[in-house]
Amino acid sequence: MSEQSYRFPDSIEEVKRILDRHGEEVTIVSGGQTLLPLVRDGTVELDHAVDISRIPALTRIERRAEKTVIGSAVTYRDILASEVGDRHSMLLETIEGIGDRQVRSLGTIGGALASGEPALDIIPVLYCLDATVVIGSSDGTRRVDVGALYRNATKETELRGPREDYIGLAPVEIDSSEIIEAIEIPATNDDGHHGEDYRKQTNVAGGWTISGVGTSVSLSPTRDRIDSARVGLAAVGQTGASAPTVETALEGTPTTMQEITKSVEQLGADIDPTTTFVTSQYRLQVTKTLTSRSIAEAVTRAGGELE
Repeated sequence: MSEQSYRFPDSIEEVKRILDRHGEEVTIVSGGQTLLPLVRDGTVELDHAVDISRIPALTRIERRAEKTVIGSAVTYRDILASEVGDRHSMLLETIEGIGDRQVRSLGTIGGALASGEPALDIIPVLYCLDATVVIGSSDGTRRVDVGALYRNATKETELRGPREDYIGLAPVEIDSSEIIEAIEIPATNDDGHHGEDYRKQTNVAGGWTISGVGTSVSLSPTRDRIDSARVGLAAVGQTGASAPTVETALEGTPTTMQEITKSVEQLGADIDPTTTFVTSQYRLQVTKTLTSRSIAEAVTRAGGELE
């Protein structure tokens, strides 16, 4: 790759000018933890690489009264070293279990979202935290809920190379003229009735996720019923997924394992499990088990008592 095809812009505005000029030929690079292995084996080709890791506006973490704003080029290590965990404990707990030290040092939260890699742990967690993605272009900025970033995408993703067993990069609702600028996470309502949890099963310790489940629940004032719930899933399909049927079933449900398990049994209506590493039946059963346990833990963290 020549020096001219790998650029380090100084500002977001310069990135947008490059995107306007070269469009789909441009690949945004930050940590490169998902992208570079695909480049090495020929799955993805780079024409014009634009490295955003040195842009100050994209490497900041801001804690505001109503939300936390994380720049798209902020690394997992930067988040662990910040005070984000004081407000969003599930985010911190999840990042501590991502990959190894190199992945956490180089991998970025924006890169994970833009990659569309469905096995990444961070996507369901951000969904459960009701995060919003700030996407910018020369025409301005727009905000998209994390769940809608994949659900509404229509752009097809073409993988080039020999990795036929690769689970696939999902289509992401980002135009070739746009860049993810930041992720906004609303401050949790600290009423003592809210709980969160993320857990996963991997093929080997520190390896690829077979299934990952993030949940968040808000309980009734008496803490014996689930008022609302979010269930985010990783590695279960060709895209980052949620479980709306299960979420609806959980609303108004008593905080008992019997009722939680009954709601989770409807998970098959929300996902079409892939066969990467394991059979689809095995992946579905693992996901159901993880979901039941995660919801139970979230209920406990919210101050509820399981029956």
